[in-house]
Amino acid sequence: MSIDEVLRRHQSELMAKPNVQIVAQGEKGGRPVIIVYVTHKVPLAELQPDEIVPKRLGGYDVDVEESGSITAQLTTSEDEEKHDEPRRPGSDDIVSRRDVDSS
Repeated sequence: MSIDEVLRRHQSELMAKPNVQIVAQGEKGGRPVIIVYVTHKVPLAELQPDEIVPKRLGGYDVDVEESGSITAQLTTSEDEEKHDEPRRPGSDDIVSRRDVDSS
């Protein structure tokens, strides 16, 4: 089974675990791995059996990486002009957290 198929099969299960932010495909030592990004790592002894991220899924190693809290931060038109980046289609339709907090 390909790593994409394994990710699709297990994504919901992994995302339901505490602190999990993102599940992605990566590479470690030249081999494909499943990376589970968590807000913070918790000692194994403090986790319930159903909260533990497995070490392997579908024949692929699983790597747990601490990422902190992840939130989407979209650029505004002003940000794009400052950084000289091309505009993304539809970006005016999306409001960033900064825009909401400043109102």
